[in-house]
Amino acid sequence: MKILHLPLEVGGQIAELCLQLRALGHQAVGYNWRHNYLKYDNTLLHSDAYEMLNTLETAITYFDIFHYHTGYTLFKDKTDIERVIHAGKKVVMHHRGNDVRIPSRAVKGQHYFNPYVYTGDSLPEQQILSNLSYFSKHLNTAIVQDYELYDYAADYYRNVHILPRPINIERIRPQETTAPHDLPIVVHAPTSRAFKGTEDIIRITEKLRREIPFHFILLEKVPRETTLSCMREADIIVDQINCGMYGNVSVEGMALGKTVVCYLRPDIKARLPKEIPIVSANRDTLYDELKRLLLDEDLRRRLGKQGRLYAEAWHDAKVVAKQLISIYETL
Repeated sequence: MKILHLPLEVGGQIAELCLQLRALGHQAVGYNWRHNYLKYDNTLLHSDAYEMLNTLETAITYFDIFHYHTGYTLFKDKTDIERVIHAGKKVVMHHRGNDVRIPSRAVKGQHYFNPYVYTGDSLPEQQILSNLSYFSKHLNTAIVQDYELYDYAADYYRNVHILPRPINIERIRPQETTAPHDLPIVVHAPTSRAFKGTEDIIRITEKLRREIPFHFILLEKVPRETTLSCMREADIIVDQINCGMYGNVSVEGMALGKTVVCYLRPDIKARLPKEIPIVSANRDTLYDELKRLLLDEDLRRRLGKQGRLYAEAWHDAKVVAKQLISIYETL
C-alpha cells in the first residue's frame, strides 16, 4: 500500500505509524503543518498548507490511501476529500479529540455525567456537528483513539474503529537501574492547562506538600524528548484529571514503568481491559489518591510494572500498525 497521512502530526503518533507501516513493507509518508516546541520526528515531511495544496494532484496520482487526522483537510471547504475520492482513492478520517468532542455531550450523556471536563478547546458545537455530517456523507469509515471519542462518531459513520495510541515500546522503556530518590518525584506535563486540569493539580500538590515532602515537576513548552527524559526519573506521573480518558502522557508513563494518575470516567473504565493499572482521580479525589501513592512505595512499584505490561499488550506500535492495516483493507 502507498499511504499518505495528512495534514499534521499528533503527539508523535503519525511518525511512529509511518515507521511501523514501512517496516511491514508498505510505503507511508506523513505531512505535517504543525510546527512547535515539541519538535516532532523528522520522519515526517514538514510543510505548510500552501505547499500541500500545490502537491495534492501529484499525491493523488501516487498514493492509494489518504489518512486524514483530527478533522483537518487541505481545502477550507473540505472538498479535497471529494477530489481524492473521485480519483478512486480510499480515504479515512481519524478523529482525535476536540474535533468531535461535542461540548454538551461531553458533560452529560445517557450513562454518564462528567462535571470536570473542559471543552473550551473544542470547536463550536454546531461546527462539530456540521463537520461530522459532511465527513460521514462522503466517508463510510472513521477511526478514533478511544471509547470517549467513539460515542461521538458512532452516531454518524457506518463503521467506527478504535485504534489505540501507538508507542514504540522498544525505545520508550523503563530504566534498567534506578537510583533511589531522596524524595518521591511527581511529574505533570500539560500541553493545555485547562484541558488537563493543571491549575487544580498545582493547587492540590502544593497543599499536599505541606503534609508530605516530595518533589513536583511541571513540564511545559519543552521538546518531547526532554519531557520523556524527566518522566524516566519520576515516581508518579499525573496526566489529565478532567476529560475522563487517558492520553499520550499516560501511555508513555506506563511504558516507562511509572505509576500513572488520570481520571477515568466510570462508564469508560468499565469498557477498558480489567487489568488497566491507572489510578483514577479527579480534582475531588486527587488529594487522597496522591497521598496514598506517596506513602506506599511498594504499591507504586507494582503499578509501574503492571503499567509496562499494559502498554506492551495494548499500545505496542507494531501491533497497532497491523490493526491499522486491517482497517485499510476494509475501506
